[in-house]
Amino acid sequence: MQKLVIANRGSKEQGKTSSIREVFNVLAAKYPTNVYIDYGDIMATIQIGDVLVGLESQGDPSSRIFDSLKKFVELGCDVIVCACRSYGDTTDTVYALANDGYQVIFAQNDKSDDETMQVVLNKKYATRIVDMLEGRINGEF
Repeated sequence: MQKLVIANRGSKEQGKTSSIREVFNVLAAKYPTNVYIDYGDIMATIQIGDVLVGLESQGDPSSRIFDSLKKFVELGCDVIVCACRSYGDTTDTVYALANDGYQVIFAQNDKSDDETMQVVLNKKYATRIVDMLEGRINGEF
């Protein structure tokens, strides 16, 4: 299996962090043998069979995303799920993971001005990421 990065890319207040948190919650409930590291947001590794997944919810330019991605590569994560901005240093850092053998997939969750609808959209996007992740692990793509 080629290594994979699924990056939730978007502008600030897009719901990226909330979506990654939801991905973590779903995976942690399904795969309880996880290692969770809490630095204010989600930074975690979860072992799913033979596949090590790294998750980082911080994706802002002044956040720890740069250190987290480096750490996930050092740990040998097969899949990385992270948040990043639409352009700039965070996106460039995610793109650079291709040099470490990762296929990079950028996606974006929808945004709503309605708070209740935003929660629904974040959960929908999280489900999409989990499905994509499990499909990759099961060799579906």
